Amino acid sequence: MKISQRDFEQVRERAGRVCEYCGVSEIDSGGLLTVDHFQPRASSGSDALDNLVYACFQCNNYKNAYWTGKTALADIWNPRTDPASTHFVELEDGRLLALTPVGSRTIEVLRLNRPPLVDYRRVKQRNRARDAVLARIIEVIRLRRQAERERSQAMKDQTDLLKELRDILAAQDMIETTEAPMLSADRALSIAQADAIQAYRDLSLYRIRLELEPDGWHVDYEPKDPKVKGGGPHDVIDRFTGAIVSRRYEQ
Repeated sequence: MKISQRDFEQVRERAGRVCEYCGVSEIDSGGLLTVDHFQPRASSGSDALDNLVYACFQCNNYKNAYWTGKTALADIWNPRTDPASTHFVELEDGRLLALTPVGSRTIEVLRLNRPPLVDYRRVKQRNRARDAVLARIIEVIRLRRQAERERSQAMKDQTDLLKELRDILAAQDMIETTEAPMLSADRALSIAQADAIQAYRDLSLYRIRLELEPDGWHVDYEPKDPKVKGGGPHDVIDRFTGAIVSRRYEQ
């Protein structure tokens, strides 16, 4: 009596469509695999899902009706209860090395080190190594592209910053060029004289000293005759507006 199609598909999908004993896939074998009764029907094994193992034709054939039961035969590995790593380790040459008596007996019964299977594992190892190299290359390319994007963004940020600085400097230049022109020396002297003549009717007695200081034009009237005591007016005139910001008279 065959198991139902529904149970077959459940066992198949649970195994990931690979032989649970040796790891050969449906793609590798070119078709569907078989379902093995771990405890054979001949030894009262049931069709319960936990007694069913998805197996390739070779592993199923080698296992056949193997069952220890109450005999002196050693147990073999049950994929339903233990991970493979409990009982085996795969060597670099593709062979399996038993870690337990169960693993040793399983390798013997299922011929898990049969030459075609050993070659198959070596091919898989090479493929895994190739895939690891390709994955590393892809990661390096991804990191390089990320670095290029970050560098491009940094250059853009720098360009934007330089443009902002140029705009600030241009605005500052515009402010400076739109400021009122500086008062000429003649104009500053004219303003000082117009103010001083109101207090000193005759300015012909004074020498005029005119100097541009940070706070404005300084206009000082000093007596021509050194024997004359006192002095004339002293004004400070704003160099842009022409306003008299400071005034001092000496009589």
